[in-house]
Amino acid sequence: MRAARALLIAATALAVAALAVAAVASVHRHPDASLGGGDAAAIALEVASACALVAAGSSIALIRAARLTGALIAAAGFALLLGALPVPQTGGAFLFTAALAGGTSAAALAGAGALVYLRRGRVLPDGLVAAAAVAASGLWLGLLPTLAFDRRQAGCFACADNLLLVHGDAALHDDLTTSGLYAAAFACGGLALLACTRWATSAHVVRRVAAPVLVGAAAAAACAAVAFARRAGSESGAVDTTARELWLLQCAALAVVALGVLGELLRARLLSHRIAGIIVGSLPTPDALRAALAESAGDPGLAVVYPQLDGGVVDADGLPASAAPAGTVVTAVTRGRETLAQLRHAGHLEHAPERLAEAVRTASLGLEHASSRAGLRARLHELTASRTRIVEVGDAERRRLERNLHDGAQQRLIALSVALGRSTDGAPAVARARSEILVALDELRALAHGIHPAALTDAGIEAALRELADGSRVPVTLEIASLDRRSPACEGALYRTVLDAVQCAERRGDGRAVTVAVASAADDLRLRLSLPGVEAAAAAMALEHASDRVAALAGDMSVTRSGSGTAVEVRVPCAS
Repeated sequence: MRAARALLIAATALAVAALAVAAVASVHRHPDASLGGGDAAAIALEVASACALVAAGSSIALIRAARLTGALIAAAGFALLLGALPVPQTGGAFLFTAALAGGTSAAALAGAGALVYLRRGRVLPDGLVAAAAVAASGLWLGLLPTLAFDRRQAGCFACADNLLLVHGDAALHDDLTTSGLYAAAFACGGLALLACTRWATSAHVVRRVAAPVLVGAAAAAACAAVAFARRAGSESGAVDTTARELWLLQCAALAVVALGVLGELLRARLLSHRIAGIIVGSLPTPDALRAALAESAGDPGLAVVYPQLDGGVVDADGLPASAAPAGTVVTAVTRGRETLAQLRHAGHLEHAPERLAEAVRTASLGLEHASSRAGLRARLHELTASRTRIVEVGDAERRRLERNLHDGAQQRLIALSVALGRSTDGAPAVARARSEILVALDELRALAHGIHPAALTDAGIEAALRELADGSRVPVTLEIASLDRRSPACEGALYRTVLDAVQCAERRGDGRAVTVAVASAADDLRLRLSLPGVEAAAAAMALEHASDRVAALAGDMSVTRSGSGTAVEVRVPCAS
């Protein structure tokens, strides 16, 4: 359903854009044949009014109860663009035919949409007048004469082919056009009068809200009625100054209709956000809710916990709740088959169920909100704990691999190298074998250090950072106060951040010294890095995995541009 709705909206936008471009191009080439003329302001008014009508109609058509209104107003936008086309020089058979059949119905469609917009359950006479106006303007004046229009019989050599031609009859076409003009003038005049009457007789609030829509529609219908009547009484049918003025007034009035609809939609959206904010703001906090329930029930020790789907129970912060003390009575608060909360209270309330029930009934909305909030926080805690466990398991595996390489393969290679060095044979092959073993031993040490530095496990973050600085290809300046040992996950996250930053500076920096400052607080470690010559985007990409490790420990990292380089600040919560 959503995909179909999005496709329909995209198709409507594409169609109105294509028609607007065609109208602008045609009017620019033949300004004298256009109702609005070739003035840039007039063209802008025509296109803006039509696009606003389509946008307004499409927007309210998404509301189930306003689909007819939306369809009529959107159709008025398309009809307005067709009416702006310079007939007969429209640029093609399709546009020419569409302009003949639908270019006269914009005001009637918008007026009908306005009456439906404020119909309030009335069918007569609103529906009858609206249908008559649309039929007279769109069918009698537009479609029926088009079916009988033959450009050869009419002597219109500049006209394109009529794609809706059924039977060419010049006399019938003229009769249908003349009678259609009188019928459309009469129907649009009645539509304008009815729209004004509906606005004047509405309640004050409705009159204020619906004024742009109904008054704009009435003005557009009145301008259309006068234009139709003048055209019916004119023998030449040429577009004069008065006809252009009436057309531009009609466009302006239809723009007011569109802006009125869009404004009402905007007011409704703002009001819904305001109401939502009031409701959320009026809900009590979990502590205030518990205190209110305790006071209402007469039990200062009353506690509220929230059951979860896995069978556990959490408090308002989403943390596992302790077991109920002995002698405490647990009362479940349910909605249907779902248990929203459990009240832990003193036993004497069992004998006063009406007091407890009244307290719960009053606080039902607050309990539901608190239950949802506790559930979300519990899942957030589970996610954070899961990410932390993943980091800790990964670091433990790194330490295990480093220790196995150090105590296993590395020691065997050392022993083999020593044995070959003590060999009395002295053959070149033995010397070459010992040289290859020493190279392999160096590579193995580098591999083990890359997996997890032994200094980080044995001596802590300070020793590991000093070892990293000694082996770096760019200068590294350390500003480290005396640090106590912290959890392996905390120290590992900090070390990996510095390692990735130094490697990024080696590849992307300008060769100046990288500054690493580490400070210790009571509950966390703070790191500040300065990477000269490194772009912030490159640093952020290089530190992406380190940022994930820090976030898994509930820490935070910021990467910002600083002078000619990048500054990185990290905070990692960790126990001492």
